[in-house]
This record gives sequence, C-alpha cells and structure tokens, in this order.
Amino acid sequence: MEKVKIKIPCNPKYLLTVRLATSSLASILDFDLEAVEDLKVSISEVVNYIIPYNEEEVKIEYYLFEDKMEIKVEADKDIFEHYVLTEELKLKRQILLCLTDDIRTEGNSITIVKNK
Repeated sequence: MEKVKIKIPCNPKYLLTVRLATSSLASILDFDLEAVEDLKVSISEVVNYIIPYNEEEVKIEYYLFEDKMEIKVEADKDIFEHYVLTEELKLKRQILLCLTDDIRTEGNSITIVKNK
C-alpha cells in the first residue's frame, strides 16, 4: 500500500487539481475508464460538500492498494457537528454509493472506496 497526500486551499477553484490527481492515481492502478470517471465525480461531490464547512484547507489522502483505492477527504473541523440529513444529502449519498463501493464518515472526514 502506498499513500499520497495533497492539501488544497478551501476554494472550489482547486477542485480541478484534485480531479486530475485522482484520475492520474486511478490510471496508475489500471482502473478502467469508467471507474476513473466514477472516482472523479465522487471526489468532486465529497470536496464540494466539505468546502463550505471548512476554513483553511482540505486534506486529501489517497491509499493505493493493488485491488482498490481509498480516498480520505478531511476538513479542519467536525463537519458532522450540525449535520442534518436532508433529502438532498440523502440523494447525494445514494449517488456516491452507486459510483463507489463504500463510503465511511467519521468526525471531520469522509472516505470513499473504489475496488477494481
């Protein structure tokens, strides 16, 4: 397992950088094109969800395994402190579950998992 870390300012204009990094790392692991696209959409949704709750930077850690990729997106504070599961958030979660194999939420982070 290898770990790759990046940090971006808390600004949506840096989302393209995250999408490119995600695509590049998924290609290194030989994910097919559809899986790469699923990961790019998923990481966009997660980062866009975290940015409004954040103040300084967003930390992204990629865990690269032979058979899967895990991406942990971390905020600088507890993003679920005032979490209310609205219909919109339920829909986003369902979409993420369709695009990935697992989603884990804990304190100030969201982790998505995509198997090969």
